[in-house]
Amino acid sequence: MPLKTPFLNARQRGIIDALLRAEGRLTLTELAKATGLSPRVIRYNMDLVRAWMQSLKVEFVSRPGFGFEVLASRAQRRQLLSNLSQLEDTDIILTHQQRVRIILLNLLTSREPLSASRLADAENISRSTIFKDLQEIEAWLGDFGMHLMRQTNRGMWLECPESSRRFALLRLIRQEIGDSKWHLLSGYFRSDNRYTDQSISTRFENLINSLPLHFSRRLVAKIEASLGRTMALRSRVEIMVYIALAIQAMQEGRWLTGEVDPVVEKTIEMDVTRLIAYDIAEWTGRALPPAELELITAYLLSCKWAYSTNTALVNEDYDHEINEETLQLARDIASLCSMQLHPMLKIDSELIEGLAGHLGSNIYRIQYGMPIRNNYLDEIRERYPEVYRSAEDGAKIIEKRFGKPVPAAEIGNIALYLAASLERLRTEQGVRHRVIIASDGVRAHPTLLKARLEYEFPQLHITQVMNNFDWDQDPEYRADVILSILPLQNLPLPVIEISPFLDEEDINAIQKWINEKNREIREKSLISQQKTSLVDLLKTSHIVIHDGFDTWQEVVYAACQPLIRDHDIEERYLRATSRIIEEHGAFMGLAPGMMLLHAKPTEGVNQLCISLMKLRQPVIFHNAETGPVDIVAVLGAVDNHSHLTALFQLYSLVQNQAFMADLRAALSPADILRTIWRWLPNVHQYQPPSE
Repeated sequence: MPLKTPFLNARQRGIIDALLRAEGRLTLTELAKATGLSPRVIRYNMDLVRAWMQSLKVEFVSRPGFGFEVLASRAQRRQLLSNLSQLEDTDIILTHQQRVRIILLNLLTSREPLSASRLADAENISRSTIFKDLQEIEAWLGDFGMHLMRQTNRGMWLECPESSRRFALLRLIRQEIGDSKWHLLSGYFRSDNRYTDQSISTRFENLINSLPLHFSRRLVAKIEASLGRTMALRSRVEIMVYIALAIQAMQEGRWLTGEVDPVVEKTIEMDVTRLIAYDIAEWTGRALPPAELELITAYLLSCKWAYSTNTALVNEDYDHEINEETLQLARDIASLCSMQLHPMLKIDSELIEGLAGHLGSNIYRIQYGMPIRNNYLDEIRERYPEVYRSAEDGAKIIEKRFGKPVPAAEIGNIALYLAASLERLRTEQGVRHRVIIASDGVRAHPTLLKARLEYEFPQLHITQVMNNFDWDQDPEYRADVILSILPLQNLPLPVIEISPFLDEEDINAIQKWINEKNREIREKSLISQQKTSLVDLLKTSHIVIHDGFDTWQEVVYAACQPLIRDHDIEERYLRATSRIIEEHGAFMGLAPGMMLLHAKPTEGVNQLCISLMKLRQPVIFHNAETGPVDIVAVLGAVDNHSHLTALFQLYSLVQNQAFMADLRAALSPADILRTIWRWLPNVHQYQPPSE
């Protein structure tokens, strides 16, 4: 017997609507936020929601600790939303987010102040609900530099530049439609169809159909044909909608004013904008003022391009994104952030070129206040807090250059480039697991075995080959595993007994150990999210005071010795550090007179470490960017994150001249450590920005 479909009240329909529109599962907290209901109310209504799903044979998962998820195709979801909207009204039931967007839409399109009573009557929203939503609305408007003004007996209105109002409307339409359908708009307006979407409110559907999107789409096609390039799909939609909003605004008498940037005026994109301006003038009945031309041009300069249809323009496309100005900005950001994250970032050409290419287009968005999207901003802040903090400092270079604030979304983008560079430090070919080969005394056996291991397992580093293995003679062997041709027992390291021929069974045994070791490393990595402080890392035995040296090579050797002695780094890390200085110069000056020595984590770092050496007589380094050096630190990082707190603290300390004076006045390693202890509480720890 079929189940009877239960009657649903407004709350239950709102819950079902939020579930059907969700991309994947929703936790109870997320569902509460989406519906504007409390978790208690949602739990109270969930039985009827579940019954409604069952009556329509919809698979619905509702489980503590998991949340809620409707398992249905997009077509099924659209049909269910249609069924839901027809239960009582011809319009869909508004979620909390939709309600906020409708209030914003009224504020952004009204030419006069709106009273709460008038807004409540027009949209069937209670006055108390409107006032409850105002704080969230003001925060949203603040992202565009807009201010919500309120006055008793007058109402609410916005104070903002016209360009900001257009940007906000563009973002609002995109949020209502959703990212998954946003890019489809370009294809939809290829013909003169009326736009329909049952998942959005009628208010937004009417707005979209009031815009001249069919016309603006033809203008975008004309732009692409004139430039000989095809825009990336999302850029095409964004420019299409912006031009439509601009035309509508101009028809309403909302014109942009101001002088044109002479740099923008001389671009090819401005020539193309002038070409389509004739078409727009015919549509609006008035010639476009220079400020309108400039903003459309800025959009063209900021957009992403899919490919070039004109081979002569292929190299120009790349040069347009990466020029000397953006390269210098990228170098300056990499240089600053390398002092806080890892010295190798300063010479990471992939980081610098990637960041320069990104800034080539996004600089115009920053200059003109255009929306910058970053759907992963919260996750970036959570996963890479120190990297994001460093990106904030890097963004100040852009702000100083252009006199415009860099939005959090763009800081998040910069952080991703920095995080990628840190990831490359640990993923490039290098050594992770150290191996001792224990032989049976026949020298030919380990020779063959070593060659076979190097071929099959390039991630293994063979530190020693021992023909007469005796742990008792030297218990200080540094390795992760012993691969032995002869039986060995009762050793402090794991032993894998194998054949010198390295049979398939031997390969499987070694691979199993590698997998277990990698899992152990990952688990330790998770634990190390509680980052190591400088005072936890720096030991008295790793601090050296010396009279001085004749050459920088001697300085590097002496500064690395405490870490080599304790097996924190290997000799090859010293050689790699010297090689970097020879090839790139001593570029890592943290402060006047202070140098940070380093190499990649894969070049012989056994555990996170740092050493410090003070010279009574300064030394000149090879191609040093700073002057004579009298304080040298050596950093050994094992991954892309565990050293960040300590390096940030060290960088922050050495920027203080009074601290550097105290450091230089210290007479012993213990004095140096006490100086750091005394000054470290003055270093502010990074706190993620509050929402």
